[in-house]
This record gives sequence, C-alpha cells and structure tokens, in this order.
Amino acid sequence: MKLRTQSLIVLAEAALLVTVLVPDAVGQGEASVKGKFTFTSSSESVSLAGGRTLQRAVSSGFFLTDDPNSPLDQNAATCIGATVMSASGEPGVGSGHCEAVDKDGDVWTLWWRNDANGGPWGMMNGTGKFEGMEGGGTWAIGPQWPDGRGINTWEATFTMR
Repeated sequence: MKLRTQSLIVLAEAALLVTVLVPDAVGQGEASVKGKFTFTSSSESVSLAGGRTLQRAVSSGFFLTDDPNSPLDQNAATCIGATVMSASGEPGVGSGHCEAVDKDGDVWTLWWRNDANGGPWGMMNGTGKFEGMEGGGTWAIGPQWPDGRGINTWEATFTMR
C-alpha cells in the first residue's frame, strides 16, 4: 500500500511534467507529442484523523519524448505532491506541481492531478523557449518498482507563442 501510494504520487508528478511542453518545433503553433517520464521518488506518511494518511512525495527524473527534436526531450524534472489515503489504504485525489530544466537552462512548470491511475495536467509558466506556452494533456501510471523507481506515460497538446 505504502509503495503504491508513493509511486502514484511520483508517477503523477512525473507524468504531468513530461506532458506539459512538447512541441514538434519551438516557435510553431499547436503541437502534439507523447512520451515517458522516468523517475525515482521518496515519500513520507502523516497520520490523519479517521485512520486516513497524507502521503507526501518528491520525485526526480527525466522526460523522454517520442520526438528527439522536441524541446521537452531529456529535460530534468523535480515534482512535489500529496495524496490523502483512505483508512483502508485506497488513494484519493492527489495533486502537485513540477519544474523542469532543459539542457540550455530554460525552465517550465506545471500542475498535475492524480485520480488513482493518472489524470490531467496543465502548463503554468516558463522561461526562454518555454515562455508563453499553453496547453496540457493526460498522463497514466506505468511500471513501478518497490524501491521508488517508475515510468509514467503521457500525451500533450500545446501551443507556442
């Protein structure tokens, strides 16, 4: 239960990060892309009233896109999020945010929501080539390992200004 919760939070964070900004070419209009977010995570549990648990997680990883020319390909990312677990250990809705940095030092951020097996995400802001990007998409939880490593899949549609 605890590992699954950690993985869900981390995967959610990672997936949303990756999904945020993936244009086919910087400076163009609407673009769509798919990819994976590979990550490692750590988490902590906080006991709540009624037997519920707050599961906090921090994950670090990389966005890998299906297009090696995408400005999101191989961006390093860190995500922070939380999910409230029921007394029976089932995850509720989780949420968080991520920031990613590309090889040129440009930064972009996103919000995400985890509805147990994935969910929506959306672009918040960015610098350099990511400034003015808008959009979002969906992500899904992929394989998870007991040591906190995992892979999320994602897809995104966004516009460049």
